[in-house]
Amino acid sequence: MKLLTIILPTILLLISSSLKGHSFEDIVIERPIRRIDVRELFVEYYSNESPNIDKAVDIKLDVSIHNIQKLHKNNEEECIIFVKIHQSWNDHRFNFKGRVTSLPNLEERIWKPNVCIINALNNNNIIEKKVDIFENSTVSFIEIRQLSFPIINNNVTITFEDIPLNINDARNNIIISNIYIKEKLKRIILSHYIENDSNNGDVSLILILK
Repeated sequence: MKLLTIILPTILLLISSSLKGHSFEDIVIERPIRRIDVRELFVEYYSNESPNIDKAVDIKLDVSIHNIQKLHKNNEEECIIFVKIHQSWNDHRFNFKGRVTSLPNLEERIWKPNVCIINALNNNNIIEKKVDIFENSTVSFIEIRQLSFPIINNNVTITFEDIPLNINDARNNIIISNIYIKEKLKRIILSHYIENDSNNGDVSLILILK
């Protein structure tokens, strides 16, 4: 009994010292984030169906101009542009909590809009592409391309259009959200603006060159 009388105050003193200056709200218990296997998300997923069947999907574009080179061909001016095109949209079928593990060939497994650059002189040189999905149902698709365009009156026009792959698919809405131009290119690209064609559903980025 005497031993208990000695030990109990000591334990209470240690507990009091460890909590001194801390409220119970300060004590955070961290639980490990569940790691999701991406394959779980594709159990009832069909890549040939858009997130909104028979309805347009809003596609946001961030366009980054990495480099531009002027050329003279057959007495006509052209330019080669290295551009990063970042498309993002919402796909409610990707609704999860946690951290997603990587999965090879993810780009081939998901539905993507068929956003095309319809006025490029060449449109096949894709340097890099990457797909990510996030727990807020956002899908991110990034392409880095080398493209060539005609220069007309010191202007270069890059026109984006969503072309449905199936005849019954709705044409998606393209919105250019952000334009990034590297600082070193601002001596060549004086300014830029965006032009929307509501009749055709396309959107153009016009670069005004020096």
